[in-house]
Amino acid sequence: MSATEYVWTEDGTAESSLDALDGGRKLSVASASRGTPFNFMMDSKSTSTCVFFETSIIEIEGSIGVGLVQRSEFFPGWKLAGMFYNGHNITNGSEALIIGYDEDGGKLSAGDTVGVWMKQEPGDGTTVAFYRNGLCLGKAFHLSKDNTVYHPCLHVTGRAVISYDEPPNLPRTMDREQPPSCADEFLGKWKLVGAFKGPDAVDLPLPNSDVIFKFSPAGGGDAYHLSVKAGNTLGSSVNVTGKIDDGFSSIQIGGIRSTRMGVGGPMGELENYLLSSLKSLHKMITGENNDLVMIGPTTKYICSRHHATFKPLKAYNE
Repeated sequence: MSATEYVWTEDGTAESSLDALDGGRKLSVASASRGTPFNFMMDSKSTSTCVFFETSIIEIEGSIGVGLVQRSEFFPGWKLAGMFYNGHNITNGSEALIIGYDEDGGKLSAGDTVGVWMKQEPGDGTTVAFYRNGLCLGKAFHLSKDNTVYHPCLHVTGRAVISYDEPPNLPRTMDREQPPSCADEFLGKWKLVGAFKGPDAVDLPLPNSDVIFKFSPAGGGDAYHLSVKAGNTLGSSVNVTGKIDDGFSSIQIGGIRSTRMGVGGPMGELENYLLSSLKSLHKMITGENNDLVMIGPTTKYICSRHHATFKPLKAYNE
């Protein structure tokens, strides 16, 4: 097989279709069922210990997973077993193994490019990392074996037009990279690192588990959805109403919602205080130390930017 021609093998699913154009670099795919994936792998005879490829999505109506498979584990539909990324989770082709691996990604859509880098080193096993639009999402797998041949593989439900390429240059890293700074200073996730109450700013003890504040868009402008994941998930709205002293933004907090499961211990105590104090917050600011400070008449919360990290999986087919 030349460097400009790629041969693809289908999983044999009846009524599914795969049309390969431009030497196998452009693929038009349709699955027989929107509920069952159609799998196809690049039929390379290479036994390279270093594989890097990119799949760019031109059109899609449905969903897609991109990854690697052994020839002996390449089967139709959900019987497939391999290492895949679907825009949010790491899967083995049939079940999620790391949920929220790409916490800010969401479903893959037209315009997205997924990169897959597999590297095998004697004595250090097989490492696989995934990339989205050039950003490394980190090592997803670190398997003990270093002499297994894996093939690029995709599985699609619905219809898709995609392109495939094997760039000559490898990515700069396999380590998880942080997304570029958002133009909006508040959007994203924040980990609570300090909580204070009362006129004397009494330091509240924090639980061992993380408490995460998340700001997401609420229709544009200076309006946000706020969720706080403690023992329960608390929800509200935040409207920025202007700028005030010392660079703070004045805010109005809407009504507080809660999933209201029973929570005890330090988490329960903190959660009760969150429920009673969130609505009183009236200003917030992001600082030079990449922190978020939210203040009310007798309340102060300090948070730091939060990005989830995951340990690479040691297996995918157990």
